Amino acid sequence: MPLRALTMAILLALSADAGAQGSARVLRVKQLFDQLYFKEALGACDAALEAGRSSRAELVQLLGYKALVAGSLGQEAEAVEAFKRLLTIDPRAKLARGYAPRIRRAYERAAQWVAKHGAIQAAVTAPERVRRGEKLVVEARVTSDPLALAGRGRLYLRVAGGASYSAHASGAGALRWSLPLDALPGLAAATSLELYVALLDESQNEVVLWGSAEAPRRIHLEGGASALLAPLPAPLPAPAPRRRPLLRAWWFWTAVGVAVAATAVGVGVGVGARGGREVVTAPVSLETGP
Repeated sequence: MPLRALTMAILLALSADAGAQGSARVLRVKQLFDQLYFKEALGACDAALEAGRSSRAELVQLLGYKALVAGSLGQEAEAVEAFKRLLTIDPRAKLARGYAPRIRRAYERAAQWVAKHGAIQAAVTAPERVRRGEKLVVEARVTSDPLALAGRGRLYLRVAGGASYSAHASGAGALRWSLPLDALPGLAAATSLELYVALLDESQNEVVLWGSAEAPRRIHLEGGASALLAPLPAPLPAPAPRRRPLLRAWWFWTAVGVAVAATAVGVGVGVGARGGREVVTAPVSLETGP
């Protein structure tokens, strides 16, 4: 079998679900490997792994290439370590038939080690439903990690059908998230949430996935959108009109005041006419209150 076709067969067997073959970093390594530039391919592979932030699928492809390149260069110990890391992350990875004995030996040694020590395993606890206004609490627990890869985590959250996820890093030393939902875009009209959890190595490469961006886990939201708003108080009934007593009506006292004033003016004029100096002014009081 030609080397290029054999290489592709091996890589496809290593990870059937690895959608990272289209990533720029993986394609660069593949190009160098296909052209038999093994040292350059190994350098590009190591640089990509150290740069980190690879998806799980991309990481599986890079580790597969590193094992093949190292084995092709006669670096069997390095090939074993790459295969160990690969099989710890993805125990389903298989090596195709027909490759060089040194590559197969490296794979078999790694497979025996992983069979003895185990692969990465983790359990994630999340509620099936959560009420509006409450916090969403999610916790991950690593139950097996022989190479001590999964040291941190990131939770991705959105309302069901949303355009993008919001990313939330776990706290230091704890794979736990307690997230208030109030600020989540689109929450008012949502009926459920979508999320997935990625456990990361020290370079923030994804080594464990619980759900994925394409196939997230779903949590039901309890309480309708109206539950977010307090009901408005019922309007108070309009008070019945009250008849004001005659003695408190403004117009009654106005009439009295006018009459008194008129009388006072008459008296004053009369007295003034008689005495020339004395004028009497009667007080006038207007009450306009209720």
